[in-house]
Amino acid sequence: MRGDFNGDDVVTGSGATLSFSGNTENAYHVVVSAGDEGSAELDGFTITGGNANLASSIIVNGRNVSGGIGGGLANVNSGSREANLIIKQNSAIVGGGMMNYSAYPRLYNSTLNNNYAVSHGGGMADDNSQSVLNNLFISGNNSSGDGGGIYSYSSGISLGNTTISGNVAASGASELYLSDGSLHVYNSILIGSEENAVVLESLTGIEASYSLMLGSTFPHNINASKYAPGDIFTNPSLGDYTLKAGSVALNAGSDALYESYSGSITTDKDIAGNPRLVGSSIDMGAFEAPQSVLPVTLISFTASLQGENNVLLQWSTASELNNKGFEIEMSSTGKTFQKVGFVMGNGTTGANHHYQSQLTNLSAGVSYFRLKIIDMDDSFTYSRLRSVKITNEVELTSKLYPNPLTGGHIYLEMVRQPISSASVKITNTLGQVVKTSDYKNITGPLEIEMQGAAGTYYIEVTLENAETFVWRIVKF
Repeated sequence: MRGDFNGDDVVTGSGATLSFSGNTENAYHVVVSAGDEGSAELDGFTITGGNANLASSIIVNGRNVSGGIGGGLANVNSGSREANLIIKQNSAIVGGGMMNYSAYPRLYNSTLNNNYAVSHGGGMADDNSQSVLNNLFISGNNSSGDGGGIYSYSSGISLGNTTISGNVAASGASELYLSDGSLHVYNSILIGSEENAVVLESLTGIEASYSLMLGSTFPHNINASKYAPGDIFTNPSLGDYTLKAGSVALNAGSDALYESYSGSITTDKDIAGNPRLVGSSIDMGAFEAPQSVLPVTLISFTASLQGENNVLLQWSTASELNNKGFEIEMSSTGKTFQKVGFVMGNGTTGANHHYQSQLTNLSAGVSYFRLKIIDMDDSFTYSRLRSVKITNEVELTSKLYPNPLTGGHIYLEMVRQPISSASVKITNTLGQVVKTSDYKNITGPLEIEMQGAAGTYYIEVTLENAETFVWRIVKF
């Protein structure tokens, strides 16, 4: 669907460099949905070439539709459903790609890119509306006012598995501007290159879950202020907003929320037409990262409770290719993981190999475990999660004391076997190695020096029989 009547439009650039010419004769709106709430549906079109630059209004289906809103798509008093759309290279005074006025649109599996607004809302604008937006990619849009990606006033927006990044707004809020309304966001990514990429003012309510947002401190969210778009996406400078290897948004969404609000995680596709679930959990954003070729073929990976506060991890491989090793990661939430151990791999081999690692004296509650499988070039993939519920303490095979620690030394004692030699590695909660030591000819409890700042540490001890134990300690 095109609004360019004579085919002479020239659109160049994207975001900050976006430029239009030859569009003065274009239609004010390529598509208008007015009235008849809930009865309209638009599926599978490209909408381009609208130029809503008219100050007056037109009458459509008995509704006043301003000639300055929604160059690509104007929803007025409409509850339409739109899906599988590409809304691109449109312009308007407000809502370059799409405008919702007193409307209740539902937009799915769609892209809004390279649209322009003279005032607000380069990609989309909402006024007195309630919008449900799932599986959208909004990028490369430009606004001379607020809200390069989305501008919302006195409205409610629900965002699910949506990526908003790479937009530009002269007045601020390059990705999202929302005032006097409500926001519900889950499994989504909202990140820009500047501090005020997301501006939320005078909200009537906000609910955010499993999303990467600037300044976000909600449970299960990731604060995007710690990251640049290049840390998250493959090549945002060239418009590639798929998730890069190692991105914190990988496997960081909620399968349950997707099923509750969006559809079927087993049969649905992402914005690029790939399976919606690849890996241990759904990814944040509109793009699901394809599964990389594993450097190993895992036959099994299990986590079993030993007693009531020790966990034995065991895994087997059928083959390994350039396998540096397995980093063991643990989490109390299943989302934020810490490194608690490492087991060397066998390089390249076609033979079966079996591995294990024991974690001891773990706290009560549910603990989650995964393997970070690392290649010789330091690329990596993750195994699926395993979880174990830990209840009360029983007789221990080892004791590490005192914990919490107030002095400069901590002691390890094996209850059922003496220690003659051991290797010790101490890491902080960032996974940084603080100290490594080798101990020989040990008699009695092993005395480990623990100088340094107060904080939480992990002590990994490998005995002469290759058994590995990991403890979490708190130093005051």
